[in-house]
Amino acid sequence: MLKSLLKPGFPKVRQHKQKVLFVICSHPRCGTHMLRTMLDHHSKIDCLGECFNSAPRRYAALPQYFKDSKTTLNAIESIWSNNNADAVGFVLQDFQEDQKNYRFQKPHLILSNYSSNKIKIIWLSRVDKLMQYISFVIALQTRKWMAFHKDEIQDFKPFKLDLKNFLSFLEKEVEYDVYYKKILGHFDSISITYEQLNDRSAINNVLNFLGVQVEDLNPDTLKQSLYSHPSEIITNFEEAKVVLESMKC
Repeated sequence: MLKSLLKPGFPKVRQHKQKVLFVICSHPRCGTHMLRTMLDHHSKIDCLGECFNSAPRRYAALPQYFKDSKTTLNAIESIWSNNNADAVGFVLQDFQEDQKNYRFQKPHLILSNYSSNKIKIIWLSRVDKLMQYISFVIALQTRKWMAFHKDEIQDFKPFKLDLKNFLSFLEKEVEYDVYYKKILGHFDSISITYEQLNDRSAINNVLNFLGVQVEDLNPDTLKQSLYSHPSEIITNFEEAKVVLESMKC
């Protein structure tokens, strides 16, 4: 398993076997874990999680493994070189740049130095920005970052959305979109949304993009709706809609 390779002292590997190298670029609460695990279940794909996330979760490498740019580069090379999969990749999320330990790693800048035919980018986003932010708030408060189940948050009461924070969230997402596409936009890419993750044809398009055969894939988590409408979760839905509409102008 690739996870066993994530330890100090990566050998610096400059030559790769012929394979597809890819990165999933996403925002929080866009179904990253669902897409990653779905791809990882493919017989010819090895898709690691947020290996540059400083939070020590089970799908993220510990931050002390990546203390500087050289170690980060060696980590990337090791991830891509020490396996026999036809397509190998990992997840890169925008919010990590704000984390204290992340400023030393800057994997997006290291990736930008690769030749344009070396890497493929999967842009993952979410159309419903309001539900994305609501999901983000619930995850922060409940500390449950994977798929929610109603019985896990049964005591979670409807709340008033902080509109200032919501607007800041939307503005930062736009800022990151511009920034990351400037840094990584020269690579071959494909876009998919959270809303398409249950669409087999959309997933098949990703598999074709990665150059692997189409297979039936199942994620470790399921995309599911806990509420029929955002107004069941937030008490100031109409005000939140106004903020959302202002960003579309």
